Amino acid sequence: MDAQEYFQKLGSQIDRHYEVANEARSRGKDVETRVECMPAADKNNRCIEILSTMYPQFAEKENREKILARLDELEKEYGIGSDPAALEISKEIALEKFFKFKDRETAVAAGLRFGCAFNTKGVVGAPLEGITNVKIDPKDKFLYVYYAGPIRTAGGTAQVFTLFLADHIRRALGLSIYKATKEEMERYYTELNDYLTYVTRKQYKPSEEEVNFLVSHVPICLTGEATEQREVSRHKDCERAETTRIRGGMCLVYLDGLPLKAEKLNKKLKKYGEKMGLVETWSWLEEFIKIKKGKKADGGSGGKVYKFLEEVPAGRPVYAMPDRKGGFRLRYGRSRAMGSGCFGFHPATQAVLDSFPAVASQMKIEVPGKGCTVSVCDYIEPPIAKMKNGDVVQLHTLEEAKAAYKDIDKILFVGDMLVTYGDFVENGEKLIPTPYVEEVWKYDLEDAKEAAEDAIGKEKLDALLKDPKTIDAKTAIALAEKGIPLHPKYLQFYDGISAGEMAGLARYLQSGEKKDGRLVLKNNEGKLLLEKAIIPHKLSLDKLYVVIEDATPLIKTFEGVMPEEVEKEELSGYALLDKYSQFKIMEKATKYVGARMGRPEKSMLRKMKGSPQILFPVGEKGGRMRNLVDVENLITELSEFVCPEHGASVFPYCLRCGRHLKAPTQQKKQIYVRGLLNEAYQRLQEPRLEMIKGVKGVVSKRKVPEPIEKGILRAKHGLYVFRDGTIRFDMVNAPITHFKPRETGTSIEKLKELGYTHDVHGQELTDENQVIEMFPQDLLLSKYGEESAADYFLSVSKFIDDLLVKFYGLPAFYNAKTPDDLVGQLFLDIAPHTIAPVVCRLIGFTDNRCHYAHPYLFAATRRDCDGEENGVILMMDCLLNFSKEYISERRGSISDAPLTISTILNLGEVDDEVYDMDIAFRYPKEFYQKTRERLFPWETGVKIEQVNARLGKDTCYSGLGYTTENTSINLAVHLTTYKTAEDMVEKINRQLDLAKKLKCVDERFVAQKILSSHFIKDIKGNFRTFFSQTFRCTSCNNVIRRPPLAGKCPRCNGPLVLTVSEGTIVKYLEASKKIAEDFNMDSYTINQLNMMQNQLNNIFGKKARQSSLAAF
Repeated sequence: MDAQEYFQKLGSQIDRHYEVANEARSRGKDVETRVECMPAADKNNRCIEILSTMYPQFAEKENREKILARLDELEKEYGIGSDPAALEISKEIALEKFFKFKDRETAVAAGLRFGCAFNTKGVVGAPLEGITNVKIDPKDKFLYVYYAGPIRTAGGTAQVFTLFLADHIRRALGLSIYKATKEEMERYYTELNDYLTYVTRKQYKPSEEEVNFLVSHVPICLTGEATEQREVSRHKDCERAETTRIRGGMCLVYLDGLPLKAEKLNKKLKKYGEKMGLVETWSWLEEFIKIKKGKKADGGSGGKVYKFLEEVPAGRPVYAMPDRKGGFRLRYGRSRAMGSGCFGFHPATQAVLDSFPAVASQMKIEVPGKGCTVSVCDYIEPPIAKMKNGDVVQLHTLEEAKAAYKDIDKILFVGDMLVTYGDFVENGEKLIPTPYVEEVWKYDLEDAKEAAEDAIGKEKLDALLKDPKTIDAKTAIALAEKGIPLHPKYLQFYDGISAGEMAGLARYLQSGEKKDGRLVLKNNEGKLLLEKAIIPHKLSLDKLYVVIEDATPLIKTFEGVMPEEVEKEELSGYALLDKYSQFKIMEKATKYVGARMGRPEKSMLRKMKGSPQILFPVGEKGGRMRNLVDVENLITELSEFVCPEHGASVFPYCLRCGRHLKAPTQQKKQIYVRGLLNEAYQRLQEPRLEMIKGVKGVVSKRKVPEPIEKGILRAKHGLYVFRDGTIRFDMVNAPITHFKPRETGTSIEKLKELGYTHDVHGQELTDENQVIEMFPQDLLLSKYGEESAADYFLSVSKFIDDLLVKFYGLPAFYNAKTPDDLVGQLFLDIAPHTIAPVVCRLIGFTDNRCHYAHPYLFAATRRDCDGEENGVILMMDCLLNFSKEYISERRGSISDAPLTISTILNLGEVDDEVYDMDIAFRYPKEFYQKTRERLFPWETGVKIEQVNARLGKDTCYSGLGYTTENTSINLAVHLTTYKTAEDMVEKINRQLDLAKKLKCVDERFVAQKILSSHFIKDIKGNFRTFFSQTFRCTSCNNVIRRPPLAGKCPRCNGPLVLTVSEGTIVKYLEASKKIAEDFNMDSYTINQLNMMQNQLNNIFGKKARQSSLAAF
């Protein structure tokens, strides 16, 4: 099945879902009689759907067609999804070329919002809630643009692009340029500082010079609503600021946007600024970038600061420090489960790091970029460790490494980190010289093919060209004698070995006795040199001898090397050995990358506070558990629908005649909840439940509750509702472009039914180990452990079937008995803070705690795979149960709500980060050579095929390549130690134990960072919180700022307790003191901890100690 057939089949399934859901909705039991999340086949339709929620004119057929036609024209002229197209369409909407608005300001706001929606692919809520208003100054005729907190969902680049849009519209309308007064500049600087001090920290803090420069040059007045209770510390009465409080939205644009994205904005300006008329008002960007760079130069610390080591949270280990021998060896390539910020590690590396880096856990890294998600690849180099018995062994498998961990004395080499070329492009990092690995050796073998065939014969040569890892010692020597560099398998880690040490190593190896390919040496100081070169070896049972297995290539490497001559050399490492060895010796390692643990992997159902199962109010009468069953009568503010025959109803249908009711009003009234619940049970014919968890109160504008039947059925199946009526399951994003049937647990027959008929080589699918290319909207769900997504969605499907049969009176849709019965069904993948989930199809399950999908699918949700997570929804659940009427009227609430559904993935409309992903089956030889020059990827002149080369072509969805094989994505650590450890004490102990074992980590540095960046900050913060804490009633959970004199809850007369206890403050203090003692911390740190202990004793009193008579 090709991509076109796949999309057609997907489209038919989507249509079927909408038919069933609309039929159910037509029964009139929901607020709307049609599905509320409308399908949108492409970006342009999504934008119109989004804007129509605010401006109904967009939804009118004639207007829609005119806008779509104009967008087609603009995209043909400027390119699909291009910035100039966004600028032009926003200008034309603002000029009212398609339809009229009530006034000019409304037209400008609509144009600006549409341009922002177009620029963000129509998948975020920023255009609706991030831009709250636009005004034209009545006196000076310049534009005010009002921003609010949800503008952050657009991302920094899109935030500042709205300024281009506003300026483009301003010029078309003939409005003036905003000129800031001195007082206004000072107000902006004060407000930004207050935001950083009292609200939240940000990545970049602009100087006063930078702020004044920006404010005085931006041609639009950036403002916004007050988002914080705190007033600005100075310049409160600035006339044009309109508020004395901090404006969070404006601060975001001036902190996350302009300073950080000035370079990107300047690139855009150079690309199309002159053509679009933006140069006149934005040419100052060059000067601002110089000011920014000058600040960085002046503020240099004199040494390199590694961002990933600025903080080391307790329980999250440092795996390797930058440029420390034995850290991660950077290696180029892409396995089939990599890309978009996901890197490959050997399964044994996971185990040797005490199982902290599970699949889909995040790493904070030195290079490239800031972070990555962990994937597995067992083709790359595994770790090497020195055992407590003195043996130095390479641990080749996950099981071997797990079994060996407790006996490890030092981890000498943690293994490879497989990184794609595309990740260097995306992050704009210079390439790092490649180590000499099998992929490079294969090119050398091909170049000397004739000589190689003479040495080993054609059959062996063909086998090696197919898989260079199948080599043996005899073959490696035979090829090396022909001038081909020694195979990487038989190279050692000679970097950092001085001339004197190399001479000593040569003497030691030459002194040994050769026996059947083994080298037997005396156990003396020479063993330390073997360990420094990370050469695997074992000790004899009597500890008198060192034995190196398969040692012939090593013996031959040092054969003829004259220690006396080597000692005199100024060279060291590989260059030194290459000069004196009879073989050509290449660099086994060129760069060791530093990394630490970031967020752990995640696969868990999403619950709101209180874990509600129905969006129906229980007030205080539901008790602490908010149990609907316990409520008899309730006075609350709720919607009131009116039936012309039978009177008022809290639901959008009449409980007597079943008629659909419209236009609710809202009022505070008494509801007989027990009666409503009893009637719902009778209609469903379901047994009564002990617990149905509701919400304290409904928060939507019209106060519409869910039908009680939905809550009963959710509770029956152990399910929980999200704030918009859907059921969610959150999982980390893990990319995969190719899979094996065995990895999915899906039968070959079922896969063929789903369209997977042939493997990546065009062979018919017959075996579960064949590699198949994944369709772009397919996914695998986690089936790991008790919180299995597979089991949870089986329960969701049963809930949906019950809902269709017992509530809507329709046939069941899924009829699933096991999770396997859900294979082939449709789901929705939605990123946090977005409003347009993407349809996806389930094709199987994984043992890992994440969800695998094509990188294109994640890009369509505007997310990548460097530690991000998305929510998954069963599609029919969303269509039946989602309603805008359940969403809070508070700003920002529509983010995370499926307002529109992206049905068919269009590669030209996804997030452009995925365009940098490389899709070659092999990196060119010239690429490996050019890495030694440490150039930027685009400076090498080497072409490696990337996704962007296939945009607009029929081949963009299929025929993608990968360079590095992997046995199985499931052959890995599934659950991180961070989650299996009982408490924080165990996490810290294991973190520090690992640091002690790692040769590439300074354990004292780790201990110091745990204290300075985590524990001490937490203890100080908890002290502050203790003295400003609130009090909670144990009966009704009421929280009050100050307790009444009676000492009881003013609402229910229940007992009050502290919300911050002594234990909260001291929980890390004892652990901190022990770490400081064990690792001999500096006096400053110890004094800080002692002062905290004294302060604690002053507040709570020193603990009495029981002494025995012997003490006297």
